[in-house]
Order: sequence, then structure tokens, then C-alpha cells
Amino acid sequence: MEIYKIAAVGIILVILVAYLKSINQELAVIAGIASGLLILILSFFYVREFVAFFKELAEGGGIDGGAIKLTLKIIAISYLIEFSSGVADDFGQSSLGEKICF
Repeated sequence: MEIYKIAAVGIILVILVAYLKSINQELAVIAGIASGLLILILSFFYVREFVAFFKELAEGGGIDGGAIKLTLKIIAISYLIEFSSGVADDFGQSSLGEKICF
């Protein structure tokens, strides 16, 4: 049920950022970035469960721990790149955001 809380917080933050955008564009960008970070922090527990499940799955399948570490690092780097690209888009730098992703 925790995912519903995260989704509700996300919807509220989207409405807040949209409201701030009509009042102050610069403040809306900062609030958007802070909102993204807040959602990341809230979803940290799910990431921890995901990593634990991945390790348990690897142990059950007899997969080397190094391969699991590498896979998790690739996923983390991909998510970080996607998040950075979204932040660049929020700042109105869509061309820079596209360069970050590719």
C-alpha cells in the first residue's frame, strides 16, 4: 500500500508545481526538482526490497554475485541518466537533456 502513498504524493506535487508555474517559473523548476528527489527518497525502500529480491533470485539460481552487482549498477546508472535528462528538460534545456540520454 506504500506505492499508493507515493502516487498520491506525486499527484499532489504535480498540481503544486503546475500552480507555481503560473506564479513563478523559476520557483516551479526548483519545486519540480525537489519533488523528484522526494519521490526518489520515498521509493528508496522499494529499491532496497528489489535489490534483496534480486540477490535472493541470484542465490537460488546459482548466479555469481559479481554479475548481480554489475546488473544493479547498470540499472542505477540508467535511472540516474534518465533523471538528469528530465531535470535538464525541466530547465528548458531539452537539447541538453537529449544529449544526456544518448
